Amino acid sequence: MVELTIQQALQAGINAHRAGNYEAADRYYTAILNAHPQNPDANHNMGVLAVGLGKISEAVPFFRRAVDADPTISQFWLSYIETLMKIDQLNEAKTALNRAIIHNVSNVALEHIKLRLGVPTDNRTNSIVATDPTSDQLSMLSKLYAQGKLEEVLTKCDVLIQKHPNSAVLFNLKGAALLELKKYVKSGISLNKALSLKPDYAEAHFNLGLALQKQGEHTLAIKSVEKAISINPESANAYYSLGNILSECGLFTKAVKAYQSAIFKKPDFFDAYYNMGNAFKKQGKLDEAIGAYKKAVKIQPKLVDAIYNMGNVFREQELLGESIRAYEHVLSIEPNYPQARHMLNALKGETPLTAPRYYVERLFDGYADTFETSLVDDLQYTAPKVLTRLILQDNNQKSLGSVLDLGCGTGLLGEQIEQYCDNLVGIDISNKMLQIAKQKNIYDHLEKNDLGAYLSENFTSFNYFIATDVLIYIGDLDEIFEKIKSNNQIPGKFAFTTEHSQGSGYQLMDSGRYSHSKQYIESQCSRFGFDLIHFSMQDLRSHKGKFIKGGYYILEF
Repeated sequence: MVELTIQQALQAGINAHRAGNYEAADRYYTAILNAHPQNPDANHNMGVLAVGLGKISEAVPFFRRAVDADPTISQFWLSYIETLMKIDQLNEAKTALNRAIIHNVSNVALEHIKLRLGVPTDNRTNSIVATDPTSDQLSMLSKLYAQGKLEEVLTKCDVLIQKHPNSAVLFNLKGAALLELKKYVKSGISLNKALSLKPDYAEAHFNLGLALQKQGEHTLAIKSVEKAISINPESANAYYSLGNILSECGLFTKAVKAYQSAIFKKPDFFDAYYNMGNAFKKQGKLDEAIGAYKKAVKIQPKLVDAIYNMGNVFREQELLGESIRAYEHVLSIEPNYPQARHMLNALKGETPLTAPRYYVERLFDGYADTFETSLVDDLQYTAPKVLTRLILQDNNQKSLGSVLDLGCGTGLLGEQIEQYCDNLVGIDISNKMLQIAKQKNIYDHLEKNDLGAYLSENFTSFNYFIATDVLIYIGDLDEIFEKIKSNNQIPGKFAFTTEHSQGSGYQLMDSGRYSHSKQYIESQCSRFGFDLIHFSMQDLRSHKGKFIKGGYYILEF
C-alpha cells in the first residue's frame, strides 16, 4: 500500500469531509495527528468535524492546539472563539480574542465578534478606522439591525454619516438595511459608496452581490460575491449565497461546488445541504438529492421543506411508500403544510376540488428560473403553439380582439398570440413568473391574482379567454365556467387544454395534477351555456420518455 505524505493525507481528509464522509475524514485527520500531534490544519479540521457532529465541547482542544501551532491564521481563531461562545465560555473567548489581536490577526468576522463580546476596538489592529463612529455606536446599530428595526437603523446611519462622511462601515450598514427593506437600487448606491471608501471591504462586496441578485443582475452578483470570497475565503455565507445565485442561473454543477465549500467552512450548515439537494434534484441526480436532504434533516430534524422535497424525489423514483411516509412526516410536524396535504391526497387517490393556492404559487415561484428551458426544451412542450394555431383556424376575423391569458406564466402563449391581439392581458399567481413575462414586453397589462378571484372580482369584455396547462391545477371547474359566462359583457370564446382522461369526471393524479374527461367538459358546457366548437386530442408534453395526451378545446358563449 502506498504511504501518503502529510499533505496528501490532509487533502484526502478534506475531500472526504466535503463529500460528507465523516468517518473517512476522521481516519485521515487522526492518522496525521498520531504522527504529528501539533499539525495545525489537522487539528483545526478535526475541530470543525466535531462541531458538525454536534460534539462542540470536544472541538475546543483541537482548535486550541491549532491556534497554538499557527497563531497567524484568522480562521483558526474564528473557529476557536465562536466555539467557546457556543458553550458560554465567554471569558475564555475574550482571552482568545485578545491573543488574536496581539498576533495582529484581522478578519471581518472577528470584528463582529468584538462587538458581540464588548471588546474595545483599537485602531492599530481594527479595520474600523478613526473615520468611523465609536464601537458603542456601531454596537447599537448592529443590535437595532438584528432586532429588525431597519427604519431606525437608516435614520441613525444618516445622522452619523453627517459626522463621519468617510465611514465605509456606516454606508455598508445602511446598504444592508435598505437590502432588507427591498430597496435594492438604493442599497446598491450605498454599498458602492462603501466600496469606494474601502475597496477591500468583503462584507460590502457580499451585500452588493445580494442587492444585484434581487435586481436580476446575476452576472454582476456572481462577480461581487466572488470578490467577497477572494478577500475573505473563510465566509460560509458567501459560498452559500454564491450557490444560490448560480442555481438561479441554472448553473447547478457550480452551485453544488459552492454549497460544498460552504458546508466545509460550516459543517452544520443545514440550509446549504438543503439547497444543494435542490440543485441535485434539478440535475436529475435524485440519489444525491436524497442524501443532501437527509443530512439537512439530521442537523435540523424539523426542516419540513427538506422532508417534503424528499417525498417529491421519492415520488419521481416511484418509491410511493417512501413518498407517503415523507409527506406524513411533514404533516406530523406542521399539520397545515398545504403542499404535503395535496400530494398525500394525490398518492392516496383522494380528489379535492382544487389544488391549494399556496401549493401552486410556491411550485411556480420555485420553477420560474428554469421553467422555459425545462418545459420547452426538455419536455418538448408545444401546447401554446398548437392552441394558437387552432384558435386562428377557427377565427374568421383579422384580429382576435381582446384576449385574457389565464395563468400566463412566463408568457409562452403570449409570445405566440400577441401579434393577433388588439389587447392582451395576463394574470398569474406567481410573482416570479410574472417578472419574466414582464421583461418580454408583450402584454398590455399583467396582474398577480388567482384565476377564480380575478374572474369573480371583474366584469370583463374579452373576446377570448385562453388557458394552456392551467386547469391541471383545478379539479372542479364550476367557478371558472360560471364567472366567464356571467361576468363577461360580450359574447366570447374560451380556449384551453386539459390532461385528458377517460370516464365522466375529473381526478387528482399521483403527479399532483388534475385530469379532465371530455364528458366532464361537455357536462360543464350544458350546465353553463357554452357550445363546444372544437375538440381534439394531441400531445401536451413528454414525461419519462412518453407523451402525455391533452384535450384541446374551444368553446363559444
